[in-house]
Amino acid sequence: MKARLTPLEAAATIVHSSLPTVVTEGEDDYTAYRHIEESLVDLGVSLLPLSGRDVVLQVYRLIPAEFLQRTMFVVDQDNWIYVGIPEEVAVSNRIVTTSGYSVENDLARDGELDLLMTLGERANFRAELDIVCKAHSVEVLKIQDGRKGNLATHVNRILNGQGTIWKSEEVCLETATALRANYLTLIRGKTLFELLLRQLSYSQRRVKHSRGSLMEVAAAREGEMLTKIKEEIMSGFQQIEAEDVN
Repeated sequence: MKARLTPLEAAATIVHSSLPTVVTEGEDDYTAYRHIEESLVDLGVSLLPLSGRDVVLQVYRLIPAEFLQRTMFVVDQDNWIYVGIPEEVAVSNRIVTTSGYSVENDLARDGELDLLMTLGERANFRAELDIVCKAHSVEVLKIQDGRKGNLATHVNRILNGQGTIWKSEEVCLETATALRANYLTLIRGKTLFELLLRQLSYSQRRVKHSRGSLMEVAAAREGEMLTKIKEEIMSGFQQIEAEDVN
């Protein structure tokens, strides 16, 4: 298994490279960003996957300004989707954020993955989504209140009643309804894919999908959300070219 770069090692790699670099959160996201890397091949762009948003932001803070100008960073919003993007990130022209909770959310929107389901599977998906939105409403309220919320419990545990304990009186129906109405954007991306795979990979299904195959199908479409990320990255590198010309 390849060792993960520390923030200092990643910053040093960027400083000593002559290539424009796009720093991403992790290798799992490479399926999404591979198409962007290929479309920027003329610029010689290099992708540098790290190990999470915090590490990416640490690298951003470590790189001197003269090298920062040829580096772009792509991060998931994660909990920022509920509380707002920090000013440091919002004002930076070097950091690109996903439109939804994570890149999985953006891919799910682009890929229209629900169309892979039969009518029966879609009904099951919606029923299970309702339960997850109610469970997550409890955790989202904690996050919005400045407390630690747990959105990482696997869908199977939530649906089997084995996950984070939540009581019906703790559920905020207003928050649950808001999550349900905009679930492609607001529900944690990995949770969303777990829900999809319950319908698209069960043992009796004739055609079974995996998380990787769903991400690849969606990325290949390069819809509105992925295009937005690509255009923001390209805009950052075009600024460098303009500065070089001047």
